[in-house]
Amino acid sequence: MSTPNTHFGAAEIGRLLDGAKSVYFIGVGGIHMSSLAHITHVRGYNVGGYDRAASALTRRLEGEGIPRPISHFSAGCRDAAHLSLRLALLEQVSGERLPLFFDEAFSRLDDRRTERLLRLLERYAEGGGQCLLFTCHSREGSMLSDGQAIRVQL
Repeated sequence: MSTPNTHFGAAEIGRLLDGAKSVYFIGVGGIHMSSLAHITHVRGYNVGGYDRAASALTRRLEGEGIPRPISHFSAGCRDAAHLSLRLALLEQVSGERLPLFFDEAFSRLDDRRTERLLRLLERYAEGGGQCLLFTCHSREGSMLSDGQAIRVQL
């Protein structure tokens, strides 16, 4: 919902929210917006918000159950989330195990996330799928289980 930047009273704001289920705040890290986000969340609305930087206020809102936008997470965390979502979507859409190609897909991930995603890909391969991973790093190869991967060094 978007409204012009005007000064509404509580009654008018209440009328604007009638029938709404969700409210999204831009600049939720500020004292005023974070307070409004807290109040609307307590009143039962689904609340989300965005701010350029995480702060004590955005962390407090997150602690209350208001989700933090993915833009606040590290690049590696975003990459891991996107890869996981794509794999889940592929599983739902396709009835077969398609070959998967990855080119430097783990370059921004820390070791722990890389290890976990490689275990996920190993399970995909155990179910009959193929995963082709292209990388200039040896880290991923050393993390793969013996017998599960064929390593080709060019």
